[in-house]
Amino acid sequence: MKEFKVVSGGKNRARLNGYDVINNKGTSILFISPENSYYSEENIYGQIKCSDNLFSKLYVLIPQGPLVHNYLAEGYSEIVANRKARLKCNNLRNKVQRGLDDLVEANLKTNIINWEKDVEENEKYKNELIKFNKLYIEDNVFRADVINATKTVLEKKIKNISSNNLNSNSCNFEEGGKYVLEELAFMVAAPSILNESELTFTYHRDWSIFEKYVEGKYLKIEEQKLGLVIIN
Repeated sequence: MKEFKVVSGGKNRARLNGYDVINNKGTSILFISPENSYYSEENIYGQIKCSDNLFSKLYVLIPQGPLVHNYLAEGYSEIVANRKARLKCNNLRNKVQRGLDDLVEANLKTNIINWEKDVEENEKYKNELIKFNKLYIEDNVFRADVINATKTVLEKKIKNISSNNLNSNSCNFEEGGKYVLEELAFMVAAPSILNESELTFTYHRDWSIFEKYVEGKYLKIEEQKLGLVIIN
C-alpha cells in the first residue's frame, strides 16, 4: 500500500496554521468530496492512518447537503437530487467506517459529522452562510473564483449528462456554486460547531479558494485562523 504523508512546501497562512495544529497534536477535519474519484477505500484508509500519527482527534465530513446543489445544477429534480446525494454519501460513510474499523490500534478519537444533524440547523453555520452569500454578491473576484471552482467539477460531468437524458446546456453553475458557499460557511463555523479552539482541515491537494479566504484576499475579510494540511 502507498505510504501517505503530509505534502510540504506551502507557506500561505492556511498551510502555516495547519503546521501549527500538527505541532500541537491538535484536531483535524478530513474533507471527503463525494464525487471525487480520488476517494477510493484505499486512499480513505491511507489518509485516516496518516492522521493517526499527526492529530489527537479526527472528524470526517462528507458534505451531503451541499452535494444536492451539484445534482440540481445538472438538471435533476429536487427529489432525485436528494436521493442521489444520500446514496452517494451513505456509500462513502461506509467506506470511512471500514477504514476506521481497520485502524484497530489507533489512538485517534474519531467522529463522522452528520451534515443534517450537526451543521444545517446550527446558528453559527447559518450566520456564516449569510455572510458568504453577501460576499458572493459584492465581491467580483470571490464570485468568479466560486464559479470557476464549480465549473471545474461540473464540466467533467457534462459529457455524461446527455446519456442520462438531461440537457447538458442546462448545467447551472450558479446553483452549483451554492455547494462551495455552504462548504466554506461550514469551515468558518466549524470551531464553534465542534467546540474546538484549534483545528485544521485535511485534504488531498491544494484548496485555492479556501487558502485565499484564510489569507484575507477577498473584500472586507480579515485574515482567518484556519488551517489546511495536505495528505497524499
